[in-house]
Formats: sequence, structure tokens, C-alpha cells
Amino acid sequence: MPLFDRIAAFLMSQTELVDVQSAPAPSVGQVLTASSPTQAFWNLPAGGVNPFIASAQATSVVTTSLPGDVLLTGMTLAPGAGNFMAWFSVQTQNSNASSSNMFTIYVGGVAVAVSSRSIRVPATASNIEATIVVYLPGVLALQAIEVRWNVSGGTGTVTNRCLNVMRTA
Repeated sequence: MPLFDRIAAFLMSQTELVDVQSAPAPSVGQVLTASSPTQAFWNLPAGGVNPFIASAQATSVVTTSLPGDVLLTGMTLAPGAGNFMAWFSVQTQNSNASSSNMFTIYVGGVAVAVSSRSIRVPATASNIEATIVVYLPGVLALQAIEVRWNVSGGTGTVTNRCLNVMRTA
């Protein structure tokens, strides 16, 4: 049932009401696109994908015993310029109960300090899940967003993993 509330017919920008009521209903995958400061319409982005979201997923088993950061296989995105929210999740374990696996998000080859997470995984435990959520302002057009990892000892193992980024501005 259509919503005829006048408030729902417009979006409020910082300075203007934007008319969205004259646009037809959207199709799957379409995004709202401004055609003027006060008008918007539904549009399928070039390539048919949402330009605001990028995702990398992998399930292959990856191991390392290196103490220095190495690229986590399959966890690289190049979403273009902008500000992004990044979500990374991983299932991990380590052969040595006194060792930790550390994961860090990098932008353009530089570690994002607030993104590092160290996980101590008991050797007898199954995979433990870890998650990183971080804001990445000022990513440049050719900079990759990637996840690197290392271990403090033993052999670290990673199975299911996913890196998602969403453009915020």
C-alpha cells in the first residue's frame, strides 16, 4: 500500500527538500540519484552494481608462521576515492596455545593503526571469529584497502573471511 504522507514524499538535504515522490518505484539494484538540488530519481549504476559497496569473500584455507604482516589471500579491494566504513570478519586458529594471530586493515600500503586486532586462540579450540569495524577517511582513487596478518608464534590458520567496504561520502 503506498504511503501518502507528505514527509515521506521528500528527503531533506542540508538546505533543500528533495522531491522523490514523482520518481517511479525502484527496481532491484537501483540507487537514488540527484538530478538537481531539489529532484531525484532511481537509477541503475554503471555496470549494474551499487558503487557504494564493495565486497571480497574467500573460504580457502590459508596459513602463515611469519611474524611480519603478509597479505591475507583474497582480502583486497580497490573501491575508488572516498570515505569508507570497513567491516572485516574472519575465522582463525593457531597451532600454539600461547601465540596470537593479528589482523590489520591497510590503505594504500599503510596500516590503519586503530584497525589491528590480536586474537589468542587456544590450540585445542576450533576456529574463533574476529571482527574489525573501522572508518577509513580520505581513501584515494588508486589506493587498495586490504587485510594483512601475522602470528606471534606457531602456525596461524584462516578459513572463512570477508571484507566489506561502504562509501560514506
